[in-house]
Amino acid sequence: MDNAMSEILSRQDHVITRRQALELMSLDALRHRLGGPWQIMLPGVYLAQTGSPSRRQRLRAALLYGGSSAQLADATALHAYGVRYLPPDPTVRVLLAAEAKRANRDGVVVRRTHRRPQPRIIDGLPHCPPERALVEFAARVGERRVATAVVADAVQRGLASLDRMTMEVVHVTGRGAGIARLAVGDVVGGARSAPGSPGAVFHQALCCSARIPMAH
Repeated sequence: MDNAMSEILSRQDHVITRRQALELMSLDALRHRLGGPWQIMLPGVYLAQTGSPSRRQRLRAALLYGGSSAQLADATALHAYGVRYLPPDPTVRVLLAAEAKRANRDGVVVRRTHRRPQPRIIDGLPHCPPERALVEFAARVGERRVATAVVADAVQRGLASLDRMTMEVVHVTGRGAGIARLAVGDVVGGARSAPGSPGAVFHQALCCSARIPMAH
């Protein structure tokens, strides 16, 4: 048991699910650990150490909570891709298959989809493709200038494909869909109006958004 437990904890950043733990110990033993060095992070997900969890452990816990279909999404994924100009967001955002039975809990926000993309593995964790993460961020943030700045940065620095993003944004529905389409349209317009000029896509995209005047 000790070797099996050590292998799971090493592989999962010292985060373990209730199901995994009960395959290796009795319920009484699990309760004893939860009364001592272990702590509950999310329903059915435990941190097998004392002290505050690291960011990576919070990401791992959110994925384990979400289940086998879970992948990091929205601003959480964009942070891993290195996209700039993201507003502060302590929430861990996770994309799940439509049939997953999970609710928002304790700093984790879940979004279900019938169009689950193939995730990209970054540092051992599954992440939503950048184009999907960008359009979902733009729709959620609801501020055209912020959305445009983030999308433009990702495109200018080659972190996301503008063509794939224009195909992705047509699937966005509900509140914020208009902002997402405007932000992507701003960047498309900037790219077409100033090809080949360093920084032109980013500058032109920001100029297209009149919500906040450009600083001079």
